[in-house]
This record gives sequence, C-alpha cells and structure tokens, in this order.
Amino acid sequence: MSTIPVSKYCQACGNGLIESAAICPKCGTPVQGHSLPGAASVKSKTTAVVLAVFLSYWTWLYTYSVNKTKFWVALGVGFGLFIIQMATFASSSSAALGATTVFGWVVGVGFWIWAIVDNASKPESFFANLKK
Repeated sequence: MSTIPVSKYCQACGNGLIESAAICPKCGTPVQGHSLPGAASVKSKTTAVVLAVFLSYWTWLYTYSVNKTKFWVALGVGFGLFIIQMATFASSSSAALGATTVFGWVVGVGFWIWAIVDNASKPESFFANLKK
C-alpha cells in the first residue's frame, strides 16, 4: 500500500492535500492560492476594449459589477429610441422617420464611442482588481 505525500492541508476541514490540489476532495473547499486549470483570475483591459469596439455598450457586461448603471442606462435609451422609431414608422411620415433614424444612429454611435473611451482610459489595475 503506497501513501500519497501530503504537502498542505485544507483550511476548512484540515484534510491532507497533495501539492496540485485545487479543491479539497473531502469538503469541496477551493484551495487558497490555486486557480482551476483554464480559469483566468482577473479581467483584461485588452478584452474589454476589443469587446467595446465590436459590441458597443454590451462590453459593460464584462465589467458588470462596476458598470451596471451605464449598461442599463444605455440599454434603456436604446430600447426607448426603438419604441419611438416604431411609432414614427407606424405614422408613415417619412420626414419624421428620417429624423428619428438619424437621431437613433447619433445616440448609438455616441454610446459606442463612450464604451470604447471608458474602457481604454482605465488603467490596467482597474481590470486586474475585477475578479471573474
């Protein structure tokens, strides 16, 4: 009968653990200082900026814990403009429809630029402090 060398102990239950253990097999508690394979421990500024370039204000879901208000305001404004656009479309006034379409595009591009600048202007440490 061979024994497995124990190099550390679970802080929750005291069970002996091997060096590469990510969770305690007895109680399921994550081992401090060890992340699961393939799991990044922090968020990336590069990822946030790329998401902003391609997804506009939807990038704020990536940093939702600190940007939830921005996200919900942008989504609400976008939805409100969509409702106004549909009401204008139903009235069949081409001048009003053109004006609301242009206004909607201007607001949408404004949110897109805001999301890019918001993420690009934050220091890398801002993202490093956000846990997944």
